[in-house]
Amino acid sequence: MRRFILLFCLSCSTFWLILPAKYRGESGEKYSIGFLFDDIRIRVDTYTWMLCEHVVIVALAVVILMQETRYKLSVSIFLLLQLADTVGWVLSYDDPLIETGFTFNELKIVLFIFAIIIESLWKTKRKN
Repeated sequence: MRRFILLFCLSCSTFWLILPAKYRGESGEKYSIGFLFDDIRIRVDTYTWMLCEHVVIVALAVVILMQETRYKLSVSIFLLLQLADTVGWVLSYDDPLIETGFTFNELKIVLFIFAIIIESLWKTKRKN
């Protein structure tokens, strides 16, 4: 299963080529996709490529989770954060927290650090 997820990840880099020619290259300038919570619009081929990049990160996180035997909680949190980031991008393109002075990427780091700390403390207590 993991090999097919990795194959999917490699294949994602070509998905924008499947789009009809009118959506690619200079002719694609006429066609754009918007976001539910942002006024920005981007070309269809750019949207497809960027979405695939997010999906690849999620898929690689799934592969890591499938292989992980020791740090399941941390890796599960990592996967959830990447899923949230992907959903956030699909809905709003830009960082949904941009106006708060604290970015979503910073929040992801803080939450992941907490996951590492909690898992480390939990594993330490289990050993005693």
